[in-house]
Amino acid sequence: SSHSFKVVDLEDGLKEADVIISCTGSKALKNEHIKLLKKVTFIASCTSKNDEFDSTFLSSLKKKNKEHDQEIVSY
Repeated sequence: SSHSFKVVDLEDGLKEADVIISCTGSKALKNEHIKLLKKVTFIASCTSKNDEFDSTFLSSLKKKNKEHDQEIVSY
């Protein structure tokens, strides 16, 4: 544990997370991680989408949400 936070590996954390804040600058979220996300998950990037997500992550996420009639909101 770190500062009273539970530390888990990425895959286990993605399965349980309601909110994901990515601030690695190293394309931490990839296309294969989408299947691990809950139906409703808030995802934020502290840098830019180009730094935090690989090139196919956001387009695949949009496609998945269209299939489930969900909306992606970006600011």
